[in-house]
Amino acid sequence: MKTFRLFYLYVFLFDAVVSIIATLNSRFELYSGFISLAVGAMSLGVFIMAKVDIIRPSLIFKRVAGFYLAMITFAILTGIALVSKLGPEMEIEGSEIAFLSEQFAWFLPVHWIWMIAWVALGIWSIKEFQRYESSEKPDEIEI
Repeated sequence: MKTFRLFYLYVFLFDAVVSIIATLNSRFELYSGFISLAVGAMSLGVFIMAKVDIIRPSLIFKRVAGFYLAMITFAILTGIALVSKLGPEMEIEGSEIAFLSEQFAWFLPVHWIWMIAWVALGIWSIKEFQRYESSEKPDEIEI
């Protein structure tokens, strides 16, 4: 289980980095989307395991998976707003991020806040997990 937990945290951070690269270079949006789809599915499982205390330290994994689920919720709500604005027959040409930025003036600043928080949470979670694994009292986490 330790290998899976650490793998999940590194994939979470890797997904954040690839998403930032995709924001800067639209050629990576497809790859970012595939990685995010896989991490999103993993996050749902991890969140459930953390809630029922199967995966430890549950606080780290609740925060990481909960953050990911919050991002998915934000994406769904943004999609609903886009369909409400343009209708279901809309066509997106080129970069999805550029398109969303054209449609919503608030999108790009909010997107960057998500990206920065994502990377920061990824780094924090890996460091905190490593500290947890090396501590003598594995049930205690200071935040």
